[in-house]
Amino acid sequence: MKFILKYLFFLVFLFSIGNINSQSRTKVNFGSDWEFKREEANANWEKITIPHTAKIEPLVVNDQFQGTCWYQKKFRVAHSKNKKIFLYFEGVMQEADVWINDQKVTNHKGGYLPFTVDVSPFLKSKENTIKVKVNNEDNSEFLPGKPLKDLDFNYYGG
Repeated sequence: MKFILKYLFFLVFLFSIGNINSQSRTKVNFGSDWEFKREEANANWEKITIPHTAKIEPLVVNDQFQGTCWYQKKFRVAHSKNKKIFLYFEGVMQEADVWINDQKVTNHKGGYLPFTVDVSPFLKSKENTIKVKVNNEDNSEFLPGKPLKDLDFNYYGG
């Protein structure tokens, strides 16, 4: 019995000290200092915060913006060598391409699910740029599954 108690105590001790490094996670709110523009000729970058919609609509469905938009943000990462850096998106409606420093990192389809991107291999020690291309055109692959003009009500605002 003493042996079992000593063994259990030893195991508890080992498990309690084994994950010290994994507990030192830093979270940063990435919602401010973004720029936005629609993919149109002569579109200018507009300063925004995230979450954001391409066009604020009245309570109607008929006149929503559908098309491609761009979001970008410049940022620095201190001491990123030998560390994993992830970006967590709570949702991007409805198809998103993510670039870091002009290298495509991922494509995500579906705006109702969050997704995480490991950007560690793409980061530089100096200034970095993230760009997100968003397309919310009608697409039968995604909810609601039919064109916006045919909906009785709308799930999202842009």
